Amino acid sequence: MMSYRMRLVGICNGLARFSELQLVRHNHYLSSVPLKKRGVDGLLPKDYLNNKAVVVYFSAGWCGSCKLLTPKIKKFYEAVKSDGTLEVVWVSQDKEESHQLEYYEKNLPEWCFVPFADPNMKKLAEKYKAAVIPVLKLVNEKGDVVNDRVRADIESAIKANPMETYKKWKELVGLRKRQLICIKWVAVGQCSAGPQHVPRDVGRREILGDLAGHVKWLRPNEFSLKHLK
Repeated sequence: MMSYRMRLVGICNGLARFSELQLVRHNHYLSSVPLKKRGVDGLLPKDYLNNKAVVVYFSAGWCGSCKLLTPKIKKFYEAVKSDGTLEVVWVSQDKEESHQLEYYEKNLPEWCFVPFADPNMKKLAEKYKAAVIPVLKLVNEKGDVVNDRVRADIESAIKANPMETYKKWKELVGLRKRQLICIKWVAVGQCSAGPQHVPRDVGRREILGDLAGHVKWLRPNEFSLKHLK
């Protein structure tokens, strides 16, 4: 008869495969837009924005309001970037490539940006109604705007709790932690448990490893399918 442990591992392997399928099901709407980023040679891979919360930011170096807003966005970004799922896509409205690159290097973090003169700059400005800048839009994987009050959210959040605001953003874009890489029943003396090494004294636990390699420890009676949602 198959042991409980063998059955559990089999179930977990199946769930892990299901989770992986969910993760690669769709490319982000912006995957067709060429993107660059400081520190990366060439263009970013097309799947770079998959499973990310994406803010599209229209601004320019000549825009006074943008110069006032950008530091606030940077502050919010720095406060939540440890989550690893927020990406800002900068769409410059500068008139010259040299102006775009100068503003990016001097004023912006390692955000993605659309190369100068790429036709997608105009298309995105039209799609997201960026005739007057600055403009910030939180978009889902289909490119739909799910929050056009990003500026107000940021200005409030940097005075309070940026991470709480960001959690709401992740819900709006339908971002799931989709944690499940592997769940195992760990007995005393066993050290291998999915993405990270487990100390020998952990006793029996069920663990849930997310895609970033972090581990959440769960007592047996705490685990349920709700953790997979």
